[in-house]
Amino acid sequence: MAVRRLPPRCILFARSQRAGVGLPRSCNPCRSNPCRSNPLTFAVAFDITTVHWCLVTKKDLVVTIATDARLTRAQAARALDAVVKGIQASLVRGDRVIISGFGTFGVSKRKARRVRNPRDGCAMEIAAKRVPRFAPGLELKSAIERCTIRGST
Repeated sequence: MAVRRLPPRCILFARSQRAGVGLPRSCNPCRSNPCRSNPLTFAVAFDITTVHWCLVTKKDLVVTIATDARLTRAQAARALDAVVKGIQASLVRGDRVIISGFGTFGVSKRKARRVRNPRDGCAMEIAAKRVPRFAPGLELKSAIERCTIRGST
């Protein structure tokens, strides 16, 4: 299990806890956070499988891909961009993208509908549109079910 450096958001979290300030926008600590009593716990290094309160950004994914596949960050960024562009191009054409074990990306059609503005009560028409959808695969669902966060019900 590799130990990686702390992402900047978590460092901000540790600093804000020391200073008695609220949490940064991107952090969502759980109730049983081991850092609550000692905010310096994760300030040096952390195990990526146990830190669960920070959002994962594209940069984080690039670093993980580069580390796991032994690529440079530039190569990993190009690979991630190619995958995202490929999925996007398929969805624009109306195709479904199935990644075995992960999930299915697809496009759904929403009908036009009439809604009411809650502020002034006026009726409005919302046009029909196509929206992207994601359905998680069986392996992803079971992995999430097995990995429970302490303190959550």
